[in-house]
Amino acid sequence: MVFLMNNKYSKKSKFVAFIPARSGSKRIKNKNLTIINGRNLIQRAIDCAKNINDISEVVLSTDSKVYEDMGFKYGAKSYGLRPKSISNDTSSDKEWLLWLCEKLYQKDKSFTHYLIMRPTSPFRSSNLVKKAIDTFNESLKDEFTTLRSISKTKEHPGKMWVKLSEDRMSRLIPFAKEGIPWSDHSYSSLPQTYIQNACLEIGSIKGILNNMPSSGYTTIPFICEGIEVLDINTPEDLVYANYIAKNLGI
Repeated sequence: MVFLMNNKYSKKSKFVAFIPARSGSKRIKNKNLTIINGRNLIQRAIDCAKNINDISEVVLSTDSKVYEDMGFKYGAKSYGLRPKSISNDTSSDKEWLLWLCEKLYQKDKSFTHYLIMRPTSPFRSSNLVKKAIDTFNESLKDEFTTLRSISKTKEHPGKMWVKLSEDRMSRLIPFAKEGIPWSDHSYSSLPQTYIQNACLEIGSIKGILNNMPSSGYTTIPFICEGIEVLDINTPEDLVYANYIAKNLGI
């Protein structure tokens, strides 16, 4: 489905928060219902979004009726269960984003941008999200502009290799500095690189509906570090998250 862009662009934005909560996690069963310091991950994401005045609506995107009911309990909306065909281990964000943006557009055409607030980042603060929205509003140029949270890489990609065969490998990035491969330089002498984290993303609804990449064509960097970008994927991550919650009371 393709929707035509308006020729006249307005910088006035209306935000909806999308909270993606797919069921069927393998490393941590029912990961999105995991409780940290009295609140499960879905509740934490909803509570964070509802505490932000710039967000007009909070929508849970899930393939699970149990998760959907949990979302209703804590104040999120739902536009129906996500089809299983776009809710498996290999499904991309673009698939569920397109499905959900189409549902939203059919009901309310006034929304311009979405925020993705994944439940697996339990320590994301409302203040951080507000700061990201302000940064986005100050920097966006057109309907194709997006924002993505990033963190400094701890391991430089210039020092990464790929195996070509059992007895051959090649540098992942064949860049050089002063004729010397990046792999042979110290970390501090190489260009600073960043990696996307799961904390938050801001994107264009019309961009998604017009088949734009979810990362957009112009992407504003939003650098954030520390516990707010912790992403729970493994049992070890969960142990660490509980330790943080207990010691900091969050």
